[in-house]
Amino acid sequence: MISGQNRESGFPANIFSTVLLHGRRDLRFYLCVLTAIASLGLGGGTHGGFLSDAILQLVALPLFLVSLRDCLAGKAGGAGWLDLAFCACLAAIPISQTIPLPPSVWMHLPARETVIQAFTLTGQKPGWMPSSVLPEATASAALSLIPPFALFWGTRLLGTAHRRSLIIAILVFAAFSVFFGMAQLAGGQHSRLRLFENTNADDAVGFFANRNHFAALLYVSLLFVSAWAIDTGLTISNARRRSRLTGPRVLVLMASVTLMFLLATAQIMTRSRAGVGLTIVALLGIVVLTLLDDRNRRRRTSLVLFLVAIAAVVVFTAQFGFSRFANRFASDPLADARIVFAHTTIEAAKAYFPFGSGVGTFPSVYPMFEKPAQLLANIYANHAHDDFLEVWLESGLAGILALAALAFWIVWRSSKVWRSRDPWNMPIDILLMRATTIAVGLLGVHSIVDYPLRTTALMSLMAVCCALLTPVPQALRVLPTDEPHASKRHRHRHIRRLEPAEAGLPSSPAEVPGI
Repeated sequence: MISGQNRESGFPANIFSTVLLHGRRDLRFYLCVLTAIASLGLGGGTHGGFLSDAILQLVALPLFLVSLRDCLAGKAGGAGWLDLAFCACLAAIPISQTIPLPPSVWMHLPARETVIQAFTLTGQKPGWMPSSVLPEATASAALSLIPPFALFWGTRLLGTAHRRSLIIAILVFAAFSVFFGMAQLAGGQHSRLRLFENTNADDAVGFFANRNHFAALLYVSLLFVSAWAIDTGLTISNARRRSRLTGPRVLVLMASVTLMFLLATAQIMTRSRAGVGLTIVALLGIVVLTLLDDRNRRRRTSLVLFLVAIAAVVVFTAQFGFSRFANRFASDPLADARIVFAHTTIEAAKAYFPFGSGVGTFPSVYPMFEKPAQLLANIYANHAHDDFLEVWLESGLAGILALAALAFWIVWRSSKVWRSRDPWNMPIDILLMRATTIAVGLLGVHSIVDYPLRTTALMSLMAVCCALLTPVPQALRVLPTDEPHASKRHRHRHIRRLEPAEAGLPSSPAEVPGI
């Protein structure tokens, strides 16, 4: 009798079901990589309506459906239902604004006097209308949520190894974007490599229309790659035997440090003042990541080394093109425009409160509240340059509550990440999650002076970061010693170092209930 395995082949009898199970997990991972790269490559526009947006939404749809099915099946764990409910509430805001309302309802909404006067002057009878002043733009904004939602749930359902691989894919794209930006600078203002008509023609923008948004990709990627540099550096410095100084480790360290220099230098090519300022904050965050790592036994030495490294980055980038960046401080009309945008947006938000004008309606609503004295020559307000004020205007009270809930969730998850001693995570996983908390914070600060999260690319990147803050589903949890890419000798070495208490296992039979 054959039970559990085939005697001739030695393979388990349920090999096909095993392959099918891993195939589904790998399929979700490949869909995550495809959607992430497509989002960063096609979602760099500053407003909706591009053909690339429609293509991106179609690309993200398979991952969205697969992840939604698995989430409804409970594969994300108990907390997954709470996250799913929050995402449903976010999607409900623009969707509800496109639902037609009877005249007895919409005519009593705030700031509808102009529409009512238009009906009166034309002698037409008011019909059913949605709360959004431009339903087409709001419907387009609702569809733009497909890629970030798909990436959030797809990444949330991945194991630790696949999460690391997804970040590596994003880093490869970021490195390619840097060289793409160099080619744009070499081609001049009329380079065919500039993918958008309205763009910063004198700067490197990569696959984005705006230099500030390209800068955001760079400082987030800088934090991601620093996790590998710190992990490899501490592993090598703590090695007791020279035999552990292996070629792959040295190669990973050299590659990660080189990419860190490349990403930091590329910020000068963008000439984004917010990008450079937040990159400096990111570098300081990298110092904190190093100092607070449990493996760092020489914190004073590490601090000196990183300060020297930061100084080297500053000197190197200054030689590369600091003069180009310094010109940005001479004059920038948008600096004054941001203040004007903020005052006008606040006035419009108060007029449409508490229901909002409709997600995606800012370009149509803003001119109605502009005053002649506030008009600036050759400047068009496509966004408020403050994501929080724009959410207030377009989504009203519901948007404010959603932002508050999201901020609370991020702070809650970030605190757990920094206090976590989860034995299911390797040191690189902990570093990546901690780096992600800094990246999310920087994107939030950036949103106060610009609109990075109004692009599908950075909204999707933000979704990946939020997913990295969540624990791996229990069905995919394996001890670090069981990583599929580890050799037998590597596993045994980790097994000897892993204490039972660290793995959450009983240290003796007496601690097992019932024994």
